[in-house]
Amino acid sequence: ASESITILTQTESLLSNSADEEKAHYYYVKGDAYLSLASEANTQVTSNLLSATSAFVEMINIEKKSGSTKYTTLAKASTTDLGNKLFDIAVADINKKNYTEATSILYSVYELDTKDLEKLYFYH
Repeated sequence: ASESITILTQTESLLSNSADEEKAHYYYVKGDAYLSLASEANTQVTSNLLSATSAFVEMINIEKKSGSTKYTTLAKASTTDLGNKLFDIAVADINKKNYTEATSILYSVYELDTKDLEKLYFYH
């Protein structure tokens, strides 16, 4: 997965001239690569999950703008699982009284699915 991310990072500058579908596909693959990297041993799990979130959010935004849902639909299971993992990390941060980090993570969860407001009302 780390090799994939290296290649994706090197090619990101080529996106400016790409069609929206190609951009959405790129961010779908990038999100999936970071999600895979987060599951590998000896990785920075939270950082990789947040990078996956950023890529998926970018993909969702591109597709909303273009009126497509192709990759958003393909990524639905991944983004749901990702949101749940990040939510669990945020809860652990709250329990450690690391409120700033928890707030940031919860906002990332919200960005993945702005219609699911339930997690924003987490009570400790």
